[in-house]
Amino acid sequence: MRKSTVGVVVARFQVPELHQGHRFLLQQVQERHTTMLVVLGVAQGNATNKNPLSFEMREHMVRETIGKWDGDLVILPSPTRPSSYAVRSAHIDTLI
Repeated sequence: MRKSTVGVVVARFQVPELHQGHRFLLQQVQERHTTMLVVLGVAQGNATNKNPLSFEMREHMVRETIGKWDGDLVILPSPTRPSSYAVRSAHIDTLI
């Protein structure tokens, strides 16, 4: 039996479609872990040219890409503009 482990992906995925590199990253985590946590950076405020996609749109895109998998998939938002990298890192640690 495979040991239970968590693979964490921190990303923005602000693209209309996940490209081959994104898909490869997600596939590698699937192959190595029983649970995948995807933390999606979420900008504050309305959509912009830099951040056109909502959390829900990107969550759906990731779930479609993962498809059927015998592991657990958890997708959570994380603010992209914390006061410091240490604050953001601590927030992600809390999510994990």
